Amino acid sequence: MLDYWTVSPEWKGETVYICGGGPSVADQNVELLRGRKVIVINSSCYLLPWADILFFADGRWWREHVKTVEAFAGRVVTTTDEMCGKNILTLRKRKPPGLASDRSELTVLKTGMTASINLAAHLGAKRIVLLGADGGPSKDGRTHHHVPHNWGQIASNWKAQREELSTLVDPLRALGVEVLNASPGSSIPFWPIVSLESCL
Repeated sequence: MLDYWTVSPEWKGETVYICGGGPSVADQNVELLRGRKVIVINSSCYLLPWADILFFADGRWWREHVKTVEAFAGRVVTTTDEMCGKNILTLRKRKPPGLASDRSELTVLKTGMTASINLAAHLGAKRIVLLGADGGPSKDGRTHHHVPHNWGQIASNWKAQREELSTLVDPLRALGVEVLNASPGSSIPFWPIVSLESCL
């Protein structure tokens, strides 16, 4: 039986930066985030290996990157019930809509961005800045800033991911958590789109 992690609000009042896989990250100076509170999702750990937390929700991704996960210097957090190895913190997966209020749960279904935002809220973030929250491919057709996943991108998932993220807007507002989207050209309409530099 899994021993689920309970998240404590150790980052209370902090700004937390979350780096997803969207192609706009390729044009960002992520070195500006060194020394700040950073959560990376999936293969973004290759670009920001010094991040505080690596989150993944897909066992397929873990199986292809297990050595990288094992070598990651920060904490590794997941919602998959697979036995993914030592030093991995597991939380229960809660289906959308909204945020999980139980500190041993994260909401996630179609995108790890949802769970990572939920994790940042559990950690006590006052402000969350998103990178790679593009909501769709770039104008030149790129789907990620890193090598695409081997299982491909289903076009209908973009809409499903945006709908999932939209259910976080009111709960985050109720908690007093500000969300900014530092993903130039993002099609996610419900958080202000800003430059990364303006958030630092």
